Amino acid sequence: MEISGQLVTNFGEAVASTVKGNWLNYFAMNLQEYKDLSESELLDATCFFCDFIEYSYHDAAMASELLAKFIEIFGTSAATTDAKQTLSYGMGVFSSIISSA
Repeated sequence: MEISGQLVTNFGEAVASTVKGNWLNYFAMNLQEYKDLSESELLDATCFFCDFIEYSYHDAAMASELLAKFIEIFGTSAATTDAKQTLSYGMGVFSSIISSA
């Protein structure tokens, strides 16, 4: 996650297609199976999408889907205190992208 996070933070939209092509599916599958993840794996997946949407891939449709998924996860036992912090941050990022579309 840190490699993709650093890429999108430092290079923004210039690396969006590379990050999307190489890491998106992996983290999307993890996010779908959030109930079976460790806290660390959940944090990796949620942080990936926060960074990807905020710094690189400003897609309102994807942000909408992620917002719904983050809200779903927030209300479950999988959401530890650390996960809730990341989920809350992501909800803000996604809402910002959606409202500017």
